[in-house]
Amino acid sequence: MRQYWDETTRTWFIYYSPNDIVFTEPQCLFLLEHKEVLEQGRYPSEPKGEYTEMTSEKTIRPSWNSPSNINAELDFRLSGVPEDAREALLHEAPRLDYLSKPALWALNYISGWKRKRETFAQWRADTKRRKNHKSMVLGIDREKGVRFNGKQEFTRVQLQERAKRKRNRRR
Repeated sequence: MRQYWDETTRTWFIYYSPNDIVFTEPQCLFLLEHKEVLEQGRYPSEPKGEYTEMTSEKTIRPSWNSPSNINAELDFRLSGVPEDAREALLHEAPRLDYLSKPALWALNYISGWKRKRETFAQWRADTKRRKNHKSMVLGIDREKGVRFNGKQEFTRVQLQERAKRKRNRRR
């Protein structure tokens, strides 16, 4: 993984070599941005110029022998996404400035170092269930957006009295 400076846009961008690909979200966006080149059987050429070598903390490194294998894996992952979300992702990925919710869901579904075992609908339902369960455990009321745990609110005096009783019980 190398970080390059682009003089025309005056921004940094990241180039991933084929050996770096483990289908993280940024890597999926990189691959979707260069999907036409991958479909031609070529990998995006490494830009010329100054770069900064970036190290990755990932230890799992699948060996992708060819760009066609990477493209086949990307196509297989995209085939499980509904048509509207897939089109939104393919349309919005090259811009990289904004992703709609369906595109973001599709990106989350196709990313990861291994394929999802469940269908997109099952994965979305499970993701929603886990999100709602987490909010119930944390005591977050979705409508109000405030903390709610079913207990009444105590005044400062009441809290001090409770603490005093607790201290006296320990004696």
